[in-house]
Amino acid sequence: MRDFRILFAILLAIIVHFTHASAFEVKEIEPQEFKSTVMINSKIKLIYIFTSWCSVCKRSFSQVIDLYKDFDSKEVDIVLISLDDNDAIVKKTFKPFEDQDFTIYRINQDNPKEILKALLKAGILYQGSIPHATLIDSNGSIVVNGSYQVNSLKRGIEYLVNNK
Repeated sequence: MRDFRILFAILLAIIVHFTHASAFEVKEIEPQEFKSTVMINSKIKLIYIFTSWCSVCKRSFSQVIDLYKDFDSKEVDIVLISLDDNDAIVKKTFKPFEDQDFTIYRINQDNPKEILKALLKAGILYQGSIPHATLIDSNGSIVVNGSYQVNSLKRGIEYLVNNK
């Protein structure tokens, strides 16, 4: 009986270990899918474009993830856009945040010009620098566009939420 309990405990530990999935998700989208995937409602939006190898981006990841906690998803969409080469790199980079619930969209890198064109069609004036943030009010107007400190972005979101 004792051997059975030990075996059962080991089996349970193995099952728990291998079935634990990250709460965050990485979804690959094609550039032409960006507008229909991300710009689908009239919420306030923060679009944050980054790569895992950018040192400024890395320093701000925890602050950006904190924005998910600070704002009600009914009012604000925080959209993370990775320009990394593959999902594995993104998942490894965000491993410290694996217990958080958020989605990272990874735009296919096959044609960088298509990415610029797709973002422009969505009204995002991205010029290739990272990190890049675009804050859009609930009417679809761009309020902030460029490289900004996350604290400044947070204040901008707070202003938009409080003055809807």
